[in-house]
Amino acid sequence: MSNIPRDDEIDLFEMFQLLWDKKWIIVISTFLFSLAGIIFIFNQQETFNVTIPAKNSKPSVFVGVTPLNEILSENEITFQIDNISVFKLFEFKITDNQEVKNILKKNKFIQQQIIDLDELDKEEALLEYAKNFQLKDAENSIILEDQIQRIVLFKWHDEEEGKNIVKETLIEILDNLKKSVINDVNQLATAIEFKKQRMLDDLNVQLSALEDNEIAVIEKRISFLSEQAEIAKTLGIETNTIDDVRFGEAPFFLRGYKAIYKEIELLQGRSEEQRLLMADGYLDVSLRLQLIQSGLASSHLMDSLKIFEDTNTVDLIDINFGLIKTESQSKNKIILLISVLLGAAISIAYVIFTHAYSKYKEKT
Repeated sequence: MSNIPRDDEIDLFEMFQLLWDKKWIIVISTFLFSLAGIIFIFNQQETFNVTIPAKNSKPSVFVGVTPLNEILSENEITFQIDNISVFKLFEFKITDNQEVKNILKKNKFIQQQIIDLDELDKEEALLEYAKNFQLKDAENSIILEDQIQRIVLFKWHDEEEGKNIVKETLIEILDNLKKSVINDVNQLATAIEFKKQRMLDDLNVQLSALEDNEIAVIEKRISFLSEQAEIAKTLGIETNTIDDVRFGEAPFFLRGYKAIYKEIELLQGRSEEQRLLMADGYLDVSLRLQLIQSGLASSHLMDSLKIFEDTNTVDLIDINFGLIKTESQSKNKIILLISVLLGAAISIAYVIFTHAYSKYKEKT
């Protein structure tokens, strides 16, 4: 067994000797690939992730609008203004590419980027920039009960410009958010007032119907009384001849035509107000009408809205601009390492292959 040649050791030694002899080929090849990697790094545009945490504000920020929410609830409107609903609206706006695009259109940094483009290309470029805004779940953070936290992410090629774009965009979004809530409440106040007017119109129609019905009832009564008076007059019954015991069962004409004519006179002499007052259901409809007319829901809603309008815009969402961070997304070290390894690997493979090929030629 000891006489068997150790070819593997000899080959390994020869390989190291070969690589050492051809070291300049390996060094030059590795240098050229490294140089290509460096050129690639310098030519590629560096990208930064600009991030900032955003949380829903404390409930205390919206204590002042509690009456507003109560008025909306009393009018069976589900719209509410609180820290949760406002933050959900913020999430919708920050992920709405169209809204973000309209905001970025006014940003001076973005304007410089698209100044030489035509209108169509500008819109497409703005949309791509808007897509760089993303909203991510916060990781490794302590979330309290009823607290929502997200990370606003924006990709840009310059750190400071990226920070400024994020700040200006978030401030503009908060301003638009506040305007949107105010506009919604104004529309709801209009809807409440419209509902009130519709109910008043319905009740006025009911009053009119009650009046018409009462007129018909009175005419029917007068017709009946006229017939009974004629009968009483024909029979010579001038005054009441009915015994109290059978008053409700006796024929009506037995009361005498004097009393009957007097009732006709009273019925015909009733004013419009008296007729309505005597109509069945009038008091109930009239009470409802007065209650609705005196309702001040829409005006109280607008008064409560002023409290929200006075709320500081930056307090609507808990955003601390001091926590804004940037992180480079470029992989320069990895690219350079791959260039070095690739250059060394290719040159070594080349040296080994050419040496093996030359030995094969010698044998043949």
